Amino acid sequence: MMKNAMIHVVDDNDAFRESLAWLLKSEGYDVSQHADATSAIEGITKDTAATQTRRCLLLDIRMPAMSGLDLHDQLNTRKLDIPVVYMTGHADVPLAVEAMKKGAITLLEKPLQNETLLSAISGALERSARNSGTRPPAETGASAMSEAERDHVRQLLDSLTPREHDVLECVVEGQANKVLAHTLGISIRTVEMHRSRVLKKLEVHSSPELVRKVLLYRQAVPYAEEAEA
Repeated sequence: MMKNAMIHVVDDNDAFRESLAWLLKSEGYDVSQHADATSAIEGITKDTAATQTRRCLLLDIRMPAMSGLDLHDQLNTRKLDIPVVYMTGHADVPLAVEAMKKGAITLLEKPLQNETLLSAISGALERSARNSGTRPPAETGASAMSEAERDHVRQLLDSLTPREHDVLECVVEGQANKVLAHTLGISIRTVEMHRSRVLKKLEVHSSPELVRKVLLYRQAVPYAEEAEA
């Protein structure tokens, strides 16, 4: 069953890109494949002119010539409004922070899990359908979390101790353990202990995943409202 939605897939790995396109087509999506940023810009520009109702971009971060992050900047500069789901095999905290601050729906780590991928696409297409084309790029991922998901993350954040909140903020800022220890005036071993507890309480397995979850939540809920909770 066709879903009346266009998915642009940008990845310089031909085998990976074609495999992903096959999966998406089997789910009923229209798919446009691009091996580089130039092809992607051309395809998305044509798609915009054709007024495709729902669309999103699956974008590899590390590509030759122009990276996925730079391509995202180009799309924003050209006012080509399309929700972005990043893909990478080399996720780290600074990368996750930069991707989310550019307005990404999320950042997925390769190898992709089908359920997680399809869920991210669903959120991106929902955002695409609602998008009037006048919102600034930083708001792109604002509806990627459902109300139930936002409430759950809020509960998880409320379970953190004051010190764990301090550690969380430093991690989200991209601070390494050594810098974090200096910032908070505690030992590296204590930092590692608190970081481990924060990961467990937020139900994630890595620092990049933690950053994505927190920034996605903050895009979905105004920070002032979060502070009042």
